[in-house]
Parts: sequence; C-alpha cells; structure tokens
Amino acid sequence: MDYSDIINLSHHTSNRHKRMSLYERAAQFAPFSALTGFDEAIDESAQINYLDYIEQPHRLASVDQIKPVSSEHNLNAP
Repeated sequence: MDYSDIINLSHHTSNRHKRMSLYERAAQFAPFSALTGFDEAIDESAQINYLDYIEQPHRLASVDQIKPVSSEHNLNAP
C-alpha cells in the first residue's frame, strides 16, 4: 500500500471536544467495575453445583472411591 498522499497530513484535532488527559484515556481501559465480585459468584455457584452433584446417592460410592486417591496425590476437590 502506498500512503505517500496522506503520510504528511497533520493529525486531526476536534474543535468540539477537548483533548483527553492521559488519566482519562487510561480510565477507558480500566477493568469494568460492574463485574466486581463476578469471580466470587462463579466460584460460589460452582461449589453449590459440585455439592449437589456429589450428594446424589448413585454418586456417593464413586466419591468414596475417589477420596482416598485424591488425598494420596494431594488433590483437593472444591
């Protein structure tokens, strides 16, 4: 591509909006505050679902077989 026709043009500056400070520009890329606590909510939901899953009677036998193996290998279920 050849940009020789535009390479030396001046950068556009708005007459309508003031130039943003570095602080204001950085704020646009800050973490989205509405998601605060999202990870904790997901972890809590996963824990509840896990407990509901393993407490089903037909799964308890499997869980009892897995527990010794997981503790032997230092694996901790949530």
